[in-house]
Amino acid sequence: MQWERHTDIRASKAYKIISIILTTIKDALKRGEDVWIPGFGIFRIRVKKATRSNCAYFPGGKYRTRKPIQEVRDIPPKTYVWFEPSKVLLRHINTPQESHEG
Repeated sequence: MQWERHTDIRASKAYKIISIILTTIKDALKRGEDVWIPGFGIFRIRVKKATRSNCAYFPGGKYRTRKPIQEVRDIPPKTYVWFEPSKVLLRHINTPQESHEG
């Protein structure tokens, strides 16, 4: 891995550190808190409102036969994680890499 070239941390210790960091992020998101990592971005919890499907064709229906579905289905609210990258990260990603060919 690339991090091995830049540090003297053993793989087992690095995985333990990463696991602790990710668990902390997951726990904070579960509590509904935003997680801000400077120079990287913000993780946020968002909730999509409940809706009703009123279209005649939708996944799980009679798509192959194109027969309209008469019933209307309720779609429950959905919670998901939203990531917003920082300006620093976006600038880094959008900067062309230099060629390292010999």
